[in-house]
Amino acid sequence: MGDYLAGPSHVKADGRFCAFRIPAQCMGLVKIVSLVALDEKTVQAISPIAATIAQAEGLDAHAN
Repeated sequence: MGDYLAGPSHVKADGRFCAFRIPAQCMGLVKIVSLVALDEKTVQAISPIAATIAQAEGLDAHAN
């Protein structure tokens, strides 16, 4: 769920610091820890939406 609907994106907020540097300079610059909690009712409600997005991206294993 976190990849699609319930959580943060995979983009790190770095103030565009890394836009002009090689990736090795940016590693370790920002550490983001995300926790997502969903109750069973919410999971059941949004699971079909997440599966649709995963299938559209060709990520069939994520759709399961």
